[in-house]
Amino acid sequence: MNEPQIHVAGNLAYTPTMRYTPNGVPVTDLRVASTQRKRVGEEWEDGETLWFGVTCWKQLAENVVASLKKGDRVTVAGRLAQRTWKKEDGTDIVNLEIDASAVGVDLSRYPVKIDKPARSTADQETWGNKYVHVPTGEVTDEPLGDPAEYVPFSGDEEVAA
Repeated sequence: MNEPQIHVAGNLAYTPTMRYTPNGVPVTDLRVASTQRKRVGEEWEDGETLWFGVTCWKQLAENVVASLKKGDRVTVAGRLAQRTWKKEDGTDIVNLEIDASAVGVDLSRYPVKIDKPARSTADQETWGNKYVHVPTGEVTDEPLGDPAEYVPFSGDEEVAA
């Protein structure tokens, strides 16, 4: 099926909450506002705000709820759909909806610390809590000096000789 893909940057209209389908699948609905800004002479002028409904499923739904709140600047990628219906007064309503494949934080606004869940693997049991010093490839039990130069060691990394 040829469905249009879209990527949108905008702000969350409300803090996401999760619900579950009758089969127990987690679902999170978002509302993202995206306003075009353009420079007119020396001033910035806001254009019309586009509102997108966003649906997140499964692990994405859980991570969105754990990570985001109202007002956060986000980027959303997914399949675009347009829903149209008539209100009781006869006016047409058009709603743009995205079935999200990815949701992220807009790093042009603020830094983010990534918190990866620990994998339960045989490598982890073998190597325990070890770290690799990125510049030298040395494996150590704990970071020494600048912690930004160390990454957790899983046994998969190539270590410099």
